[in-house]
Amino acid sequence: MAVTVTPSPNQGEAPLEVTFYCSWSGGYMLPPPYNVYIDFGDGSDDSKTVYSASTTFTHTYRDPGTYQVRVYVEDYFGGLQGGSTTVTVQQPTPKYLLELRVVSGKGRVCAYGICTREYDQVYVDEGDRVTITTYPDSGWRLKEFKVDGVPKTPPYTLYMYSDHTVEVAFERVEAEGELVSWSFDKDVKVGIDYHFEFKVRNIGGAGTLVARICKMSGG
Repeated sequence: MAVTVTPSPNQGEAPLEVTFYCSWSGGYMLPPPYNVYIDFGDGSDDSKTVYSASTTFTHTYRDPGTYQVRVYVEDYFGGLQGGSTTVTVQQPTPKYLLELRVVSGKGRVCAYGICTREYDQVYVDEGDRVTITTYPDSGWRLKEFKVDGVPKTPPYTLYMYSDHTVEVAFERVEAEGELVSWSFDKDVKVGIDYHFEFKVRNIGGAGTLVARICKMSGG
């Protein structure tokens, strides 16, 4: 009989968890049980007894390297057949810390799939491109945006080859708008304070304005 071993995945960064799919068929196969032995190639091994012509093993490789994996299947009468495969474990990609912090005001700072109103952090693969954006709440605006203590302008893009800290501050927006209507008593005199009723377009509300008439012209 022929023994087949298929690793999934067959390569990747350490630590790498691999599942080995083992099966055997063909030739002169005796009935079960079958004793299955596996040598993972890194000094570890495992075994089990099964009653079908297939089984699986799972193993985690902690260190980079290329590992020769061997599987042996023993039948009821001690007949032994084997198969092999290779697993390649790569050096893990370095990761760097990106910290996002809102130091004052109301709003969010976002980057690399995370958003926060206070503080959050994420580890980013070396060389990855990160774009940082800010989103002030209604009635607030961006006051200050710093990357590693240096003022920048968002959206800001950086490439991760070291740790970075982003600090954001928001401030309230003063009421601003276009005066669209106002009214007051017709009988006014120069040099006297008057109370105007007014409306502002982008605020959508109304209020009272105190003004002094310094010069009058027309009717």
